[in-house]
Amino acid sequence: MRFSLFCFLFLSHVAGQAIIANSWLCDWIGIEGASKEMKHKYKTLVSHLNNDKTLKAQQERVENWILMHAEDLPELQKRIVLTDSNKVMVPRMKLPETESEMLGTIPMNDTVAKQVIENTIYNTKFWLGMRHRDVTLIKDILKRLEDVVDEEKLYEVKQLIFSEDRRFRNFYRPHHDVIKQLALARITNTNRKAFARDEFERAENNDDENEPGDSLMLLMEPMAAEFFEGCGV
Repeated sequence: MRFSLFCFLFLSHVAGQAIIANSWLCDWIGIEGASKEMKHKYKTLVSHLNNDKTLKAQQERVENWILMHAEDLPELQKRIVLTDSNKVMVPRMKLPETESEMLGTIPMNDTVAKQVIENTIYNTKFWLGMRHRDVTLIKDILKRLEDVVDEEKLYEVKQLIFSEDRRFRNFYRPHHDVIKQLALARITNTNRKAFARDEFERAENNDDENEPGDSLMLLMEPMAAEFFEGCGV
């Protein structure tokens, strides 16, 4: 298999999660409406998440960050106030769970604030897991294309995929088919295009085997991808 220094450096660069600040992450954390200082801290968090080498490291970092800054996250505080004022239990949003379990509730032995924060941490970690799966799919596609296209074309396709991913605010999966067609359009050689399409399908089949169980967040993602406009960061 062809694997030059260019490809090594290329895939090393891809290894980051390429998370943008205005991704769905900002909504789960609750950064919208925060002070300029907090938004700067959030952007620094995103930068660190992109540099972390493992999903576990990312999840540990985001948990510590939320615990440290919960009182300064406006949307998170709104969730706490709303839950407390309505005298309701926090919806079972801990993920991944089956869709039916989402309709249940959890005992509130602790304070409302603590439970809302715990749910925020759990859901944010799950989003990071979703992002990790998306980037794993992209990396698999690019690696499979190494023997199909030359290095220059591989780099062009990679740039296109991540550019579209940023344009769609990291909602890669709901837009995968669109991005795939754009990438294939860049490969003008008919035979190479056919091989590339086959490699895309192999990567997709491999990705299907790693799909997590049903969860509310997975059901929400296509709708969120259509309407989410970021958090003003």
